[in-house]
Amino acid sequence: AFAAALQAAAANARDVDGSAFHRRQLKALDAAIGLGVEKLGVVRQEVAA
Repeated sequence: AFAAALQAAAANARDVDGSAFHRRQLKALDAAIGLGVEKLGVVRQEVAA
């Protein structure tokens, strides 16, 4: 649910000046979110073990 919320927020992202992000910026943000979610999953598994 957290990842979905972040991705939804990224879809409506605006830069500091209010302009829309470029597609490559959104792709980079989406990739960073995905990587962060992956790392959270690994940490969660380690804590549960």
